[in-house]
Amino acid sequence: MNKSGKGDDILLVFAALVFCNRVCALSAQLSQNDRRSVLQTILTSSISTSFSSFLVPFHSLAATESPISPLREPSDATDKVYIKVRISRSDGSFYDRSGESSVDPTDDVFSAKIKIELFGKSFPVHVEQFLKFVEANKSIGLEDDPFPNYSTSIFSSYDDAQGILYGGTIPGLSVENFAGSSALRYGNRIIPSKLWLENQRSESTLISGLLPAGMLVHRSLDVMPSFGITVRPTTVRNNKLLASSDEAIVFGQVILDEDGKQFLARVSSLPTYSVDRPMYPGENDLRRGVATNVYNGQRDFMRGFANAIGDIRVTKVYNGKLLRRVEVTEVGR
Repeated sequence: MNKSGKGDDILLVFAALVFCNRVCALSAQLSQNDRRSVLQTILTSSISTSFSSFLVPFHSLAATESPISPLREPSDATDKVYIKVRISRSDGSFYDRSGESSVDPTDDVFSAKIKIELFGKSFPVHVEQFLKFVEANKSIGLEDDPFPNYSTSIFSSYDDAQGILYGGTIPGLSVENFAGSSALRYGNRIIPSKLWLENQRSESTLISGLLPAGMLVHRSLDVMPSFGITVRPTTVRNNKLLASSDEAIVFGQVILDEDGKQFLARVSSLPTYSVDRPMYPGENDLRRGVATNVYNGQRDFMRGFANAIGDIRVTKVYNGKLLRRVEVTEVGR
């Protein structure tokens, strides 16, 4: 037997010991009548990953849905804003390299001006909240103690399963408990937080079907000003994204001109971080499933331990995190 085979056998033995320990711990707490159902549940969860390669990707399922057309009437767009963005080089830099001889033309800074229409008639609360972070700091005297603004935000992650780019992440802005309720902290400021919930909802605001690319979405129970942009068509059911229990309200759309199309194409091809175990060629389904379960257990334990001791670095590592800096340089109307 070669060294690789011995290593795999040790991995399987270790996984089996972890599995048996889990069964014994649960079994000791349950009656004899319940033990069979518990064992069945554990077996199911242990081998479920083995069949992951046979599952159809979510974006493939989305292709079978009928498109939503038209999503909103042109008269529903009450406001227009623009966001100037830029994507860094692979080394994270933005400076001018025009005078350098060894410049890779495929690894240059990308800049674009994204134009957005907001659906103020159907979603006035969402549009009002969004515009607060567009127009902040317009008053004189706020330079030294500014309000949070999208002009200093970044696009932080890309969810490839749902085809959504997440932006509106403002460095230094956080949610804190203040006087028994949630509030936003930004520097020395405590800002009252408000859920982006509409006062009145009608059946016409519920969307089911294939959401086109370029739609602006916000999760209903998120008090932060983060938002998402659909990079490709994605499926929604009663305003809920596929494989998600969170309601996401579509309150605007990116105008897909040349800049808008190029930006969405660029960000969808950027490298992203993954906390999942990589797949290796030559693995059979059983070995891959066992190894993945062991890896996930170790990962969750270490991340939980880091959270318990207050190590905030763990919050900066997550699935879909963009490995290029995508930052906003200016916003306006």
